[in-house]
Amino acid sequence: RFRGQDSFDAALDVDTSHEVALWRLRISSANARFGRKYQPTNPSLFLDAISAIPLHCRDFTFIDLGCGKGRILILAAQQGFKKIMGVEFSAELAAIARKNISQAKISADVVETDVTEFSFPDNDLIVYMYNPFESPVMDSVIANLLKWWKRGHNSAFVVYVNPTCRKRFECVPEFETVIDTSGLCIWRLRDS
Repeated sequence: RFRGQDSFDAALDVDTSHEVALWRLRISSANARFGRKYQPTNPSLFLDAISAIPLHCRDFTFIDLGCGKGRILILAAQQGFKKIMGVEFSAELAAIARKNISQAKISADVVETDVTEFSFPDNDLIVYMYNPFESPVMDSVIANLLKWWKRGHNSAFVVYVNPTCRKRFECVPEFETVIDTSGLCIWRLRDS
């Protein structure tokens, strides 16, 4: 058992509940300076966000950008998504996420790379973020999503918790607002 774990971690015997400051980690990416700390999402917030999207989970690939220790990957697996992926640029956090995924006995992939170098797969997508990085990196993510969309993919939602870079999405007309609150924004890429 992990000291001070919350009920989510205790139920699955995983380690996702403690925040981690990025300065404590060895990260080789030049974008580390734009990263934010790892912090776990409250499961009820995640479930509220997912239930607000008009979709059938089994038809979508779920991607957590800045997946940290993998809590959201575990929660996504419980929702029945077609495929689940996490993207993490910290080797240490990626290793913890893989261990937690194994412990929770779910199927998910953790891609260890900087999100600016990540290519979105050729599937309909739910892209999830919990305030993982600042504007310069967010601009790259938006550009990569638009590239993906222009290849002919029509179904994508972006779920952004604690959306400090929300204005980056608001100024791109291809993103249609589904939900806009102070703590959660969801956008849909408009059909091409």
